[in-house]
Amino acid sequence: ERQPVLVRPRQKALVRGVDQARVELGQRLIAQAQLVHQAGAQLVGAGIVIEKAFQEGGKLVRDAGIDVFPLVRIEKMSPGEISFL
Repeated sequence: ERQPVLVRPRQKALVRGVDQARVELGQRLIAQAQLVHQAGAQLVGAGIVIEKAFQEGGKLVRDAGIDVFPLVRIEKMSPGEISFL
């Protein structure tokens, strides 16, 4: 169950995601960022667990002017092999 998150005016906020590589997840982070701005808070970026750099979600989020802070960046994946950045 999701818990409500309260953001107050002038507060700094970081939106979060698990895997923002897919376009729809990138769009979800952008929507979260818009809610932060509507609340009058300052968005400092998006914290991501995994970024698949070869997919479009990260570019979509960065093009929206959001700094992305991934724990892991994956350059490419194939059966039995993962290349990290």
